[in-house]
Amino acid sequence: LPGPGDGFTQGPSDLAFTLGASNYRTGGVDLVDPVITDLLPPELSWAPPASGTNFWKVVTQDNDKTPHAQRLDSQPGCVSPKFEAIDDFAGTGRTMLRWSFDGCVLYHAQVESTVLNVVFSARMEAGLEGGTTISNQASLGDGGPDLDYNTATCDQPDGGVVVDTDDRDGD
Repeated sequence: LPGPGDGFTQGPSDLAFTLGASNYRTGGVDLVDPVITDLLPPELSWAPPASGTNFWKVVTQDNDKTPHAQRLDSQPGCVSPKFEAIDDFAGTGRTMLRWSFDGCVLYHAQVESTVLNVVFSARMEAGLEGGTTISNQASLGDGGPDLDYNTATCDQPDGGVVVDTDDRDGD
């Protein structure tokens, strides 16, 4: 989460999420220009820091054994993504948060502890009753055309492959 001096204040109705992307389970395919998206559920909204308390931050997690050229923290594209908050994404009435990591490569067969993390907060909508379950789903793909992406939820962290019919990766 953001630390002291980062200029972020989490509000009492904000939830923090960490989305982690890695590429250690694929068989010989590098993930070039990864795109991480989160189509917020109706119970959540996004208010950027200038007008609200929500934040986002990239936190790279490299393994000491990763060759320097393949380290996430040595690739400028892995630490400075293009961020978009798209209101009413595809007419859903929901906000899509999208981080495009152009110039970043998640090399295949990296050890498990090499992870590209996006930490962000979202605001719970007013009027939610205590005990309300909020199901949030994120996706990971790349900037290439017509590529499927993987989805993950808290209860199914490995998710599954889904066809990108609603163009979440923005290509």
